[in-house]
Amino acid sequence: MKTQKWIMLMMVAALFVAGCEKHDPAKCAKAVADKAKTADKADAKVADKTPDKADAEVADVDAAKADAEAKAKEAEEAKIKAGAEAKAKEEEALKIAAAAKAKEEAAAKAAAAKPVAAGQVELKIDLPEQRIDGTPQPPKNEPNMETSKPKGYTRPAFYVPSGTINLAKGKTVTVSEEPMVGELSQIVDGNAESTDETTLDLDFGPAWVVVDLGKECEIFAVLMWHRHSNIYVFHDVIVEVSSDPDFLTSNVLFNNDHDGSLCKGHKKGTDKQYIETYEGKLIDAKGVKARYVRFWSNGNTVDDSNFWIEAMVFGR
Repeated sequence: MKTQKWIMLMMVAALFVAGCEKHDPAKCAKAVADKAKTADKADAKVADKTPDKADAEVADVDAAKADAEAKAKEAEEAKIKAGAEAKAKEEEALKIAAAAKAKEEAAAKAAAAKPVAAGQVELKIDLPEQRIDGTPQPPKNEPNMETSKPKGYTRPAFYVPSGTINLAKGKTVTVSEEPMVGELSQIVDGNAESTDETTLDLDFGPAWVVVDLGKECEIFAVLMWHRHSNIYVFHDVIVEVSSDPDFLTSNVLFNNDHDGSLCKGHKKGTDKQYIETYEGKLIDAKGVKARYVRFWSNGNTVDDSNFWIEAMVFGR
């Protein structure tokens, strides 16, 4: 092969020399010498590519390819495993939610089937319109939420002693700060419709509303509405009663401040956060005696304000 290259080179060189001798013989001779050196280098490079080295290079390429395929397979297996684990966790969460929902439904059925005690009557409530204004804004990743109610759910009947009335209607109301919007009397006027005109806005941060019943009474139920014209969840909702206007001693009827973030001296609550609805939040007061009812809240999931609509206290 080398001889053939030399023959070809000499032929090219001869033609080259013949063509350029007329101009510059010295340059032509140098060009021929340079081409000869280039041919020697090419031959040396070819000679250097021995079968052993070529085989080694092929082996290296095959090894790299196999390693890449192994890593790709390992990544795919990890992806499949992670997907399976995520699916298992999701299924477990669904099972827990379904069990909790079934428990609530069973409790509601049991309450509905429970014989009505002598002298007990169903609490009649004039409910406001069910409405959603604007684009619904469901809460995202809210902790300590009660299970969602099925479509068409209505609260089971609640029974109270005969002669029970709304003791809060028209009573004196005090608040933690001057409202930005609304009048204090709106909270106890018996109107639970959720509109701009019926809303009392106590702005951001922890806030309280106190209803003075005028005298110590026997309380069987408390029913409250924050703004319910969208999907609101109000934080750190606490309802407590006392016969002391300063609440130095009190009975807590409801507390969903599960992490103690209200920081107003209460223990962490065990009740669930809930979505505001037209039905309001009904709390069983179990006949506790008190004169003052205090309602706490600490903003909401939509815009952090403390929007109040209505508070009812049923007793005698």
